[in-house]
Order: sequence, then structure tokens, then C-alpha cells
Amino acid sequence: MADYSRFAYNRTAAKRPLVKDPIAIFSAEWLARTFTMDVIVLVRHPAAFAGSLKQANWPHPFQHFLNQPLLLRDHLSDYTAEIEAFVYEEHDIIDQAILLWNMIHATIIGYRRTHPE
Repeated sequence: MADYSRFAYNRTAAKRPLVKDPIAIFSAEWLARTFTMDVIVLVRHPAAFAGSLKQANWPHPFQHFLNQPLLLRDHLSDYTAEIEAFVYEEHDIIDQAILLWNMIHATIIGYRRTHPE
């Protein structure tokens, strides 16, 4: 009930939610279109990104990307072979962070082309 009350209060106070998730970049167009979100991209230094994943010991489940054919088609087609390699062979968290950072930033570059605004 507390979550509902907080949500209702924030909605009536015209407060806007913040989604802070690097992987959500792949859904940015859908989020903007579906929820009329304003998308803001904050770019972290790649070493800071990798360091955060290593410190938290957060390996990434790359199989999730392979389970999403539209994501692969629309954003990650250039990385399909690398994603498959990371699914079928174990890789260090730093190597995972490098691949994630490259995929995220390739997607950002694509958005800059298709959404110059």
C-alpha cells in the first residue's frame, strides 16, 4: 500500500520517474513512444562502467539478447557472433563490460543518426 500511496502522490505532484538502467538504452525508442518519455543519455567513462560491474560482480546473461530477435535485428546485428561467443564460452566480467559498453554506445550512435533532436 505504501508504494501505491507514494506513486499516487508523485503522480499528482507532477513528479517524473527516472529510469537509470544502461541496458534500457535498447528500449529507449519504445519507452519514449509508449510512455511519452524524454530520453536522456548520460555517458560514463568505459573504465568506470567496467569497474562498477567488476566491483558488484555482475556478470551479464548474454543469452537474454539471443532470446530477443527484434533486439538483435534492430540494434545488435553487428554483434551477434560476439554475443553467441559470450553465451557459449565463459568470459571475464571486464570482457563482458567491454562488449556491453560497445553495444550500448553503438546503439547511442544509431539513435543520434535517427533522432538528431
